Amino acid sequence: MSAPAIRSIRQQYPDAQIDLLVNSQFISVRTLLSDVDNVVPFDRLGLQDGLAEANCPLLEPIDYLTEITDHLCGQHYDLVVNLTQNRLSGYLSTLVQAKNQIGLSLNSTGQATYSSSWFRYLNDYVAAGTGMTFHYADLFRLAIGFNDKETEFEFQVSQHGVNEVNKVLSSSNLSDGKKVIVQALTSDSKKNLGRVKWVEAIAQFKNFEPDAHIILLGAPNEENELRALQADLAAQKVDCALAILTLDGALALLKQSDLLLTGDTSIKHLANGAEISILEISIGSSDYKKTGAYKADSLILKTNESCAPCGHSTTCHREQHYCSNNMPSELIALSASKLLHSDWAALKTLAVEYADCAEVIRTRETQLGIWYGQNLAQGSARLNIADILDAAAWKFYLDKEHLKPLAAYGSESLKIKESLASTESLTNDLQLKLYLEQIEKKTSSAESRLNKILSTLSKHTRISAHNGDHDFIEKDLRQEISSVESTLAFGNIFSDKMNLSNKTGLYELRQLQNALNQAFGHQHIKLKLINNLRNQLSENL
Repeated sequence: MSAPAIRSIRQQYPDAQIDLLVNSQFISVRTLLSDVDNVVPFDRLGLQDGLAEANCPLLEPIDYLTEITDHLCGQHYDLVVNLTQNRLSGYLSTLVQAKNQIGLSLNSTGQATYSSSWFRYLNDYVAAGTGMTFHYADLFRLAIGFNDKETEFEFQVSQHGVNEVNKVLSSSNLSDGKKVIVQALTSDSKKNLGRVKWVEAIAQFKNFEPDAHIILLGAPNEENELRALQADLAAQKVDCALAILTLDGALALLKQSDLLLTGDTSIKHLANGAEISILEISIGSSDYKKTGAYKADSLILKTNESCAPCGHSTTCHREQHYCSNNMPSELIALSASKLLHSDWAALKTLAVEYADCAEVIRTRETQLGIWYGQNLAQGSARLNIADILDAAAWKFYLDKEHLKPLAAYGSESLKIKESLASTESLTNDLQLKLYLEQIEKKTSSAESRLNKILSTLSKHTRISAHNGDHDFIEKDLRQEISSVESTLAFGNIFSDKMNLSNKTGLYELRQLQNALNQAFGHQHIKLKLINNLRNQLSENL
């Protein structure tokens, strides 16, 4: 997902040396990324084990860290971009001592700097459990200051990968007919659909597409599980090939196939660099808004279970894996068949028929320069409009467009209107005006409530500064702050900054004020965009 950001850097600085620092276990990406000159491995697991194991020499991890930072400092980098946003990467970014830094960096006291309002947004809102407005790939690109969207992924196919795939295709006699790749396993068991469900879905799909070739794709450590799935399918008289491949081989296979069925894993992102269509099944910890298939006209089937998306790599807290159990196998089969033929009218019908158990989402590229997932079910138009407005307002705010003397609210509103038209969210301007009035009423109320809260908090800040002591936030005010937080669906972005004992220091008060001011600015911009959009609509009526 960092590929668009790296591509943007390469386009801006075509002659630069671009090095990529990655955890050692991901060193295989070096053959895939054409915009990277060097891949530098970092043994994070070894470093952590060295710090934790009693029999490891005390200074060995420090020696390793010194060795790698000395090497990086010796490159005399002009810019370091940290996309990882964790404490280790924050300290490491600081140790490299580049001329400029973007993304999280931490000084010796642990104080954080970001050098980008986008990365601060990422840190604050993800940590607070807020539903993300932006896809990570967009956010990374925008955070380093490149607004020209470049969605094309150019991953390099190696000869080794081609040889792997040729061996699979020749041994399975798959030269003719549509090739459909099924990636049945993921890194998190909660994102796995399950063998029984896959057998049902693939068998039904073969009834619709009898000439299609099914290929089960996996890594070497997944071979035993995939052979069991292959045997179960054979029992249903469904023949399929088994492709146990490296990342290079997986990319080469994607380049030669027609459709990918997958969970939320790296293979899906590799597929962005191929012509293949993508059908993503978003269950468990999969969060399509953050990591969905980043290519227009992909399809995402998202579970309607209220607990999804859940935390990554944690045990499912329910007695059954409901988000998998309640995902209809016939919906997967029908969606795959219709997507294979780009039958979006039929997919809209499926979205309505199965709306009770799943969302059917079409990925789009908007005129705003950001990725968007559109719910295809009827009755979702107002939600689609609200989502696009929300994203546009945040982008305007985080790019600091509102601080310019001649802020381009009018042109941004025009982009919103064009985005709504291109995503087919609405075809009726009168209906759009009605929805805008509803959204405006809710936004105006939130802005007013935030303004009152900020006014009251400013008094607390002055009192705390004068007394040099802690101050209390009254119960009613705390409840109002939490209520607004819930109304805006901002997770616990405000609550985390209020001490549970009701006693809040000056630093916490200022942090709370900053978060509230940011939310107020976002709502204020949204109202201006709505007003400009309504004026444009009035001119057309």
